[in-house]
Amino acid sequence: MWSGARILAGSLGEAFPSFIRSSIEWGLPSEAATQLVAQSAVTRPAAIAIARATGSSWTSTVAWVSDASEEELVALGLTTLDIDRVIGFKERQQLFDEYFAPRILCVLAVAPTDPGPAPQGRRQVPGLSLPARVSLRHRAPGVT
Repeated sequence: MWSGARILAGSLGEAFPSFIRSSIEWGLPSEAATQLVAQSAVTRPAAIAIARATGSSWTSTVAWVSDASEEELVALGLTTLDIDRVIGFKERQQLFDEYFAPRILCVLAVAPTDPGPAPQGRRQVPGLSLPARVSLRHRAPGVT
């Protein structure tokens, strides 16, 4: 199906967003539904039900899933298996947000500079410092 879609689209086929191929192959109506299947392994009907409730935006879907209760998932008509998969996805997202995201932010925010002398009691990584706009809670140990 994907090859046919690219042929019909002509030169526009080169500029399709990355989720379009999976969306076409899996018969899903939106990026949100496609990402749900790809990242949480829910069934097609579950992905469509959640996307109908949250809209087609993947960002809004992730926000909704992060706050969704098990009762809300049941109310959408999801199977027990799909509910378990959504809850697992939610837990992985929370782990990422709590553990990995601050460290990634720290790495992205670190810029090579002349750090000067390290403040009393702090270890300094030579050649690295954080801009003032990055909060202390996002700083990795050893980076000033």
